[in-house]
Amino acid sequence: IPSFIPSANPTSLPSFSPSSIPSFIPSIESSSLPTHYPSSLPSFVPSFPPSHVPSGSPSILPSLYPTLLPSTFPTLLPSSLPTISNTCKSGQGDVIVFKDDFESMDGSGWSVSEFTSSVSLSTYLGRFHLFHVDFADSPGRTFTVGNNPESISVEFDFYEIDSWDAGSNDRLVVTVEGDTTQSVIFGPFSHGTNDSGSGSTSGISWSYDHTNPDGIFENLEGNSKWSDEIHPVKMSIPDSYYEKGGEIRLTFQFIVNQPYHDESGGLDNLIITARCP
Repeated sequence: IPSFIPSANPTSLPSFSPSSIPSFIPSIESSSLPTHYPSSLPSFVPSFPPSHVPSGSPSILPSLYPTLLPSTFPTLLPSSLPTISNTCKSGQGDVIVFKDDFESMDGSGWSVSEFTSSVSLSTYLGRFHLFHVDFADSPGRTFTVGNNPESISVEFDFYEIDSWDAGSNDRLVVTVEGDTTQSVIFGPFSHGTNDSGSGSTSGISWSYDHTNPDGIFENLEGNSKWSDEIHPVKMSIPDSYYEKGGEIRLTFQFIVNQPYHDESGGLDNLIITARCP
């Protein structure tokens, strides 16, 4: 049975053999030096040669057939032409890729979405006027058309509302952005005249007509002192504008020099069709 009381004359050398029952009573006086004092070099300083020298070959060798072995053609490898689902299928014919009469007043996707409803014109995108002539303030949207149609047809109704004046060069500008960028100018327009025209701009063929063949003009919207016109517009955009990216962005600028109550424009019945071979 060990003694719990320290001897008056301890042995000169400590015993390294534990007693059968350890002593639970601490010594009355602490030693002059702590039991665990740090070495001259901290214990956390790595030795000059690392304790674990890396082997010539990694400890975890890759398997012969790794689980995530890349395919011959990685899915994220960029191609010279982006992978875009083809809009045109063999024997399918033309494909309508977008159609909106704006009756639902859904402005999602448009950079600027303002809607007007009237008895004569129902609901349309607009009215756009003097405060919307800048490109950044004009309605625009990106459309996915694929990269294999022969051409893209764009059709819409342009509403010429109130006192448009050709003398002030009031006009509609549609900018096509894709693999290249081009603006197409329609007009100038004047109220009370049967404005129409056609032409080609950098490969984009276009035309606009009027809906007053009898020469009778009436007020459809806006200021009652002015007559208004509906112009059906058609554009044909060649594949050089989308064959790489598969998308086109259309921005519609109504270039007038008067505010809302005197000159404005609207967009309605937009249909974009992929003309397939």
